[in-house]
Amino acid sequence: MNYLKIIPENTLKLFIIIISVYTLLLSGVIFLKASLTDSLTMDDVFIDYSNPLNHRNMGVVIWELRPGGNTEKAGLMKGDVILKINNYNIRDVNQYRNLLNQYEAGDTLEYLIKRKNENFTVTIQVYKYFHLIFYIFSLLGFGFLFNSIIVGLSKPNELTSFLFFLLGVSACLGFNIFGGGIYYSGYGSFIFNNFWFGNVMFDPLILHFFLTFPVKYEFPKRKYVIPIIYIFPVSLFFINFFISSFNTGNIIFTITYFLGYVPFSFLFLGILFFVISYFRIKDEEKKKPLKIIFIGLILGLIGFLYYFFVFNPYISSNYTSVLPRVPALLVLAIPVTFSYSILKYKILHSGYSLKRNIIIIFVSLILILIFLIIFNILSSLIFKHFGQQEKLIILFAVLILIFLFDFINKAIRKKIDNKLLRNTALQKKLYLEFTESLPYFKRADDISEKLITTIKNLFRIDNVKLWINRDEYPLLYNEIKNYNFIFNIRNVVKKDLFKNNPHIIISKSDKLFSQFNPPPDTLKIYIFSFGKKDVLTGSIILYINEYEMIFSDTETELLETISYHSGAALENARLRLEEIKKLRFEEEMEIAKHIQNSLIPKIDIIGKNYEISAYNSGSDSISGDFFDIIRFDDGKFLLVVADTSGKGIPAALLMSKVQSITRFAAKYYLTPKEILKELNKNIYSEFEKNTRVTMVLSLFDIINSKVTISGAGHNHPLLLENNSLKLIETGGIAMGIENEKFFNPEISEKIITLKNNSVFLFYNCASSEPNGKIIGDNVFKLIMNFMQNHPTDDLKILQQNLVNFVYKYMQDSKYNEDLTTVLIKIKTDFRND
Repeated sequence: MNYLKIIPENTLKLFIIIISVYTLLLSGVIFLKASLTDSLTMDDVFIDYSNPLNHRNMGVVIWELRPGGNTEKAGLMKGDVILKINNYNIRDVNQYRNLLNQYEAGDTLEYLIKRKNENFTVTIQVYKYFHLIFYIFSLLGFGFLFNSIIVGLSKPNELTSFLFFLLGVSACLGFNIFGGGIYYSGYGSFIFNNFWFGNVMFDPLILHFFLTFPVKYEFPKRKYVIPIIYIFPVSLFFINFFISSFNTGNIIFTITYFLGYVPFSFLFLGILFFVISYFRIKDEEKKKPLKIIFIGLILGLIGFLYYFFVFNPYISSNYTSVLPRVPALLVLAIPVTFSYSILKYKILHSGYSLKRNIIIIFVSLILILIFLIIFNILSSLIFKHFGQQEKLIILFAVLILIFLFDFINKAIRKKIDNKLLRNTALQKKLYLEFTESLPYFKRADDISEKLITTIKNLFRIDNVKLWINRDEYPLLYNEIKNYNFIFNIRNVVKKDLFKNNPHIIISKSDKLFSQFNPPPDTLKIYIFSFGKKDVLTGSIILYINEYEMIFSDTETELLETISYHSGAALENARLRLEEIKKLRFEEEMEIAKHIQNSLIPKIDIIGKNYEISAYNSGSDSISGDFFDIIRFDDGKFLLVVADTSGKGIPAALLMSKVQSITRFAAKYYLTPKEILKELNKNIYSEFEKNTRVTMVLSLFDIINSKVTISGAGHNHPLLLENNSLKLIETGGIAMGIENEKFFNPEISEKIITLKNNSVFLFYNCASSEPNGKIIGDNVFKLIMNFMQNHPTDDLKILQQNLVNFVYKYMQDSKYNEDLTTVLIKIKTDFRND
């Protein structure tokens, strides 16, 4: 498991920056001391810094003498102990080196020497030594660190990138050991221990890195082997540190000292794995950057072999000239070739992750280091021969170097600009064209086409697709479905990814890769998501068929910006579609309302012997409530008051069907009871199973002064007669629930004699109060009290007051529930009507 994935990217970047600054400070201090303040002064004596005898406040023991050097000519021998220099006591090897570096070339120093039991003094002339090996390995370390910072900050959550960063840090610290940084840091000091620890970590890191890049090697117990690779050298480091802190000279120190060289085998194993990986990869395009690194490793390895097996044993103690040290410069081929591959081929997930100014700062620092080396060479080889004119010559040389530095630095800056910004002008032009044209596109289909074309032209990518979240935005999906994938990636582009990290890369080795149905030769998939708040609107999917192609930070930011603008444009297109849909819906609702109103009879009918006043909420909106008056040739009329299940257009459509069936059935069946039975049979067999219809049918026979009433689960009518209010219980169950076997026995019929000035109330109202409680008998009681306490002379006013009363009681349910009321008043001498 890659635990780096669970650490926030910004946290890792902060860690990388802190460790980089820390490493630069430690290595930079030593470099400045070597170049400016403590340039190396030599007396041709070689001291064993690891010898415990040199750390006992009793002088330092001479380990070797340069043949023919000043100290040998003065008569000193191997094993002599240096006690004093110019009357300064020499306690240990660190003080010896610090004191010696304070003197200039040509100074003559007096040494107090102890040989066996005899003390004597000698005079030795010292000289300044150009420490080329130190500068070579220092530049090697800085080169590694430069590359590792670029890679580390690019993709810190990637294991290979993070390993490469740690490798660069360990190289920058550890190579100071090889280069002789001990002369400037002192043995056993805090800085030296950092250098030694970096040196210890370099070998396991390079093995681990090449086990992961360019091919990841899987083998049994890998998760246990990798920690052991680190534990072994680190354990040796702490054992050595513990032993040296007590200045012991026992055999354990010697054993651990030599065991410390065992991890060098990790270095050669790592290089071997890289070579195997190189030859395993058959794709020539993938091998291009690896070939450059391969060449660099060969040259660098030659430089290392020369340094360890030729220079150190045969040359370092005999020659002080620069020329024998020059072949060691080959080691610099390693960071140079890595830099070239990183910047040109964007390996290790790098791209141009650091901004232009950061890269220029690094390049400038390297140039400064190079010019300091040149200055030291000139100082040691030329300037000392000019006597009194030395300061004038140095000033003149400094001016020349400053001029050359400025000239070369400007040239490099221009090169970097051309390299990093080679496509900026074209990208800027295409991006401006895209953003300027977006406001003119209203259709989502046109926006998506422009988006895909722009990305293809910007980055020269052949395969770009657009995915829209169909579940959340069906209107958008339907309008641009030709540019969508017919698969669901919601489980891949998760909410947290969409919120925190809008783009991901999926390689062929990823298990999720197949979910994207990639075309042939696809190696990577980029996803840039867009939306509003926490709702994912869609994603732009880029199929890449080049393994090395990785977007730079600038290009990634550009794609994210394009995604943002596209999301905003598509959101506007969605709002337009919603508006069109809303307008169309309102238009259809208006037509439906008009049709429904045309099906409902006049709400106020005034005859000689009866008066009707009706209210139906469908006169303002579409509802499932309705009433109807069906007249017959014999003077009778049938009042229908019903309520269908549901709301809106579906309920209105159901209402119209029920109304049609009722009118048809009324032609063939003589009583309300028989009509209800026929209606239920049709509704139960022909309509959907969840259809529910309640109804009250009242057949008014004016000639015979009677009304026949039958109900199917509807609100019971009320009769106000002689200031007395009666409830007409109709019974029955709603139509559509049961078949005729269970429905018909429940239907009953009541016949009531009509009297002068009597008032009938038929109504539909809400089945529940706003707080969810069943209204039940409360409505009946309230309406009964209302009817008893209001005059009935003006039926229209009574109707209005009744409706207001019910809505006030129902509070906010006025807009959620349908309401229908029908009042019928019988007048005096109605038989003559």
